[in-house]
Amino acid sequence: MDPALTEDRESARDPDAEHLFALVAKLARRAPDGQLVMAAAAGIAGAAVIGLLAPNWWFAALPLLCIGSFGVWGIAERTAAERLDRIGPAFVGRRALAAVRITAAAIGTLAAALALLTAAAMALGTWIS
Repeated sequence: MDPALTEDRESARDPDAEHLFALVAKLARRAPDGQLVMAAAAGIAGAAVIGLLAPNWWFAALPLLCIGSFGVWGIAERTAAERLDRIGPAFVGRRALAAVRITAAAIGTLAAALALLTAAAMALGTWIS
């Protein structure tokens, strides 16, 4: 490929453009503590209620899992950032908080992907038949 074309494409790209994960992380970092706690509690509790009382409606719990994961990730991120500022990089629990953030991000991502696939399957199922 011509290097001039590649350079033109890179310069035409918006330098502030971010992927979805960076946008969600920015939203979580800007959210107040109470909002993150409510997101985590409402998401996890709502998904648990649906799972216990109406397991056939499991697909309705997927967006709630995304919201709960958002809250849990934000709380763990904020806690890690505060401890890093106050104590330094060798604070106790650093790996545990990193594991919580990774787990929350994985659960939220999988729930979102499954919710999109389920919605597409439901739409196609009624459309095809």
